[in-house]
Amino acid sequence: MFNSLRVRLTFLFVGLTIVPLVIVGSLIAQRGSDTLQNQSVEFQDQLAQQTAMELEAFFKERQSELFVLTDVYGLDSLDLNTQKDVLLTLISKQPAYYELTMANIDGQEVIKSTREEVVTGSELTNIADDPLFQAAVETGKISFSPVYFNEAARDRLITVAIPIEDLFTGTTGHVLIAEIRFQNIGEAILRNLELAEGADVYVVDHDGTVIAHRDPNLVLKETVFKLPEADGRYTGLDGSDVILATDTVRLANLELIVVAETLYSNATALASDLTRLATLITLATLVVAGIVVMWSVDRVVHPISKIARVAESIQGGDLSVRADEGGSDEIAALGRAFNKMTAQIRQTIAELEQNEARFRNIIEYLPIGMHVFHLESDGRLLFDGANPAGSDIIRYAAGDLVGKPIEEAFPALTSTELPARYYEVASEGTTWQVEEINLEDEQISGDYAVYAFQTSPGTMVSAWIDVGERKRAEAERARLQQQVIDAQARAIRDLSSPVIPILDAIIVMPLIGSIDTARARDITRALLAGITSHHAKVAILDITGVPIVDSGVAAHLDKTIQAARLKGTHTIVTGISGAVAETIVDLGIDWSGIETVRDLQTGLISALRRIGARLDA
Repeated sequence: MFNSLRVRLTFLFVGLTIVPLVIVGSLIAQRGSDTLQNQSVEFQDQLAQQTAMELEAFFKERQSELFVLTDVYGLDSLDLNTQKDVLLTLISKQPAYYELTMANIDGQEVIKSTREEVVTGSELTNIADDPLFQAAVETGKISFSPVYFNEAARDRLITVAIPIEDLFTGTTGHVLIAEIRFQNIGEAILRNLELAEGADVYVVDHDGTVIAHRDPNLVLKETVFKLPEADGRYTGLDGSDVILATDTVRLANLELIVVAETLYSNATALASDLTRLATLITLATLVVAGIVVMWSVDRVVHPISKIARVAESIQGGDLSVRADEGGSDEIAALGRAFNKMTAQIRQTIAELEQNEARFRNIIEYLPIGMHVFHLESDGRLLFDGANPAGSDIIRYAAGDLVGKPIEEAFPALTSTELPARYYEVASEGTTWQVEEINLEDEQISGDYAVYAFQTSPGTMVSAWIDVGERKRAEAERARLQQQVIDAQARAIRDLSSPVIPILDAIIVMPLIGSIDTARARDITRALLAGITSHHAKVAILDITGVPIVDSGVAAHLDKTIQAARLKGTHTIVTGISGAVAETIVDLGIDWSGIETVRDLQTGLISALRRIGARLDA
């Protein structure tokens, strides 16, 4: 078993050094950290209790001061001037008070004292609706309000309501209301605490809002701290990793919470020292063990180093090197495997180079534009390059776009479905094509057929074929064909309604084929133009070649005859066939005012007579 290189190295390193030392060091550090953390929690709990006791004593002292006013001095029975003097004396000697007010049983303020003045008379208000006043009157006991922020005082205040019993009736006759500044609590209690660096003590209400702190800014900013359910390690007020404990101060109907915290790093400093000591011992042991092991390992690793150098040469492209194959252990087997692998790699590379050369020639001279992309592990599809035809499609240098995501390299494509299809082809191995897509942009312009396919997992190619030339050729053919059709149509119109002068005063217009609205207008214009150019007095309309005469055709002919009449020209209609005559009768068309004859010869004779020409027998 020990002839195996893997077994010898594993036994020397793992069995003798690393694992035992890591386990022992971890246990020592963990045990020390837990012990110190528990001790720190106990110390913070004691600190919180001490602060809570001082805070409770502070409020009891204020209650005692107020009870002296009500029970000893009999504040409600004193005259107004004496009441002023008493209140001013108390508020000036004790900075904890912000405002003192006494109200009667009806809620009407009797006297109010601040640090600046004593308010009496009309400036006093009624506080009968104040919940704190009502609670003091109804219960006959001292009541505290929730802590609130007073903008004028620029501090958080708490209001105390003390009912004053009438000495004769034993019922509540007045209520003394005192507003106490919490900034004074921070100055009188919190700032006098001897705290280590990184430690802090502060007071919060039941919502977690900081109401007293050695830093007044935290109070003014209405900082909120989420109280934990139990003492221990948490995130502190400033976001640091701390050990904290809490204690509750109960003031009649109100509860305040004192929070004491210290940095976790301070609490576990000794454990950190133990951890560093264990680490140093482990490192020293590793150095000693390393020296011992190096001698043993060198005897077995030297052959591996030679194979490693062979592998590095192969990686660098030198496939002519060979590894030692002597021996019968794993190293010799590895050398033989390396030599066999090198021979296979040389053969494969030669074949790949030949195939690559053929493929590159095909791609380089292919008239189809080709763009190559590959899919990154983060989901981006990056542009790898293009063949010459593919570069011609892009108006920028394709080399400048290599390595960019498709959205950045080809912004013209973001408004099309191409990027999404490319992602599908590259990731799923599907194929996709579009027969025609039009792109008009500063980067790509024209009409293309696009074919996308995967060449290897995560790699795809899009082939672009310019179909714009084909469309332009088709459009040119369509334009030329339309020109021929239009020319034919004009020729047919000219041939189907010619104006033939017979004599200076007689013209003939033979009509052939069906007559629609457009042709009727042409007939009218042609006849009037012929009348004008030939100074015709008689116009013969020969409709022998008109197969069908309906109401529309008759109306058009009638308008043409009326137009000629306005020009002073008499119109004769010839060539009315039997079918046409029956149609005119069936439709009820009235041509009684129009001269009609059976054929063109008769029409010519009538026209000659009309202009006074003499006919020889």
